[in-house]
Amino acid sequence: KMRVEDGSVVMNGYLYPNQNTKGVSTAPTNEIAFAKGATLSTSRIVFTGNASFDVDASTITGYNGGLTEVRLGGDRATRANFNFRNGAVFRCQGLVYQAVTATKVSGALFRLAFDDAEWFAGDADRNIASSNLNVRIALTGKGVTFAPPENRTWRLHTRTEGTGGLVKRGAGTLRIVTQEQYCEKAADPLVYAATGVIDVQEGTLAVENGAIAERRRHVLDVAGDDGDALACAGRTGRGRPRQLVAGDACVCVGDAHADRIG
Repeated sequence: KMRVEDGSVVMNGYLYPNQNTKGVSTAPTNEIAFAKGATLSTSRIVFTGNASFDVDASTITGYNGGLTEVRLGGDRATRANFNFRNGAVFRCQGLVYQAVTATKVSGALFRLAFDDAEWFAGDADRNIASSNLNVRIALTGKGVTFAPPENRTWRLHTRTEGTGGLVKRGAGTLRIVTQEQYCEKAADPLVYAATGVIDVQEGTLAVENGAIAERRRHVLDVAGDDGDALACAGRTGRGRPRQLVAGDACVCVGDAHADRIG
């Protein structure tokens, strides 16, 4: 176990948070915690066995002001978890999955949980998560904030679940796309199944057809009156969020509803 409070861990290289647990699903999990404004700076975090990060009001970032990268290795026994909460910031350019195929593994190998936390993927166009079936994003409470910079597009194509919300900030575009499964020929397009508030405060939210669950309603903070699709930033004149059906895909730009896509 390791716990860092109100301090910094700086690594000019890679962090391996666990020992190799190849083939041992019951191997112990290394527990690593950052709290009270602590910071981990490292070029890459590489999982080759079981490990769990709890990031409470703290930051994981890259070395020398850059972005980190997370790489999931090991085999079918590997279990890796991140838990970001209470204003935590995850400065990560992306996830790289290098384990066995999904058809040989049951359950998620890699889980990222967010409750009032931000994932910042940098000033570039990004695929901000892996599309592999064994990676999951779990949202609870206030969920996750994405703030892509102006003229940048971040593509979300990892299955996202839970009761938490999503906040879209930044002048750029967050694009929720259908799931592109590397390991199976018949892809399930559904990506976003979280049931919390989707709050578009700035920039563009683009949603591809089939990427968001249509079997239920989403609560969104909206300015317009488009009641049959995702809508736009702000609230209604009465200050209350509207219930909108997540049906056909659409784009939200600033505080005005744009043409649909798809």
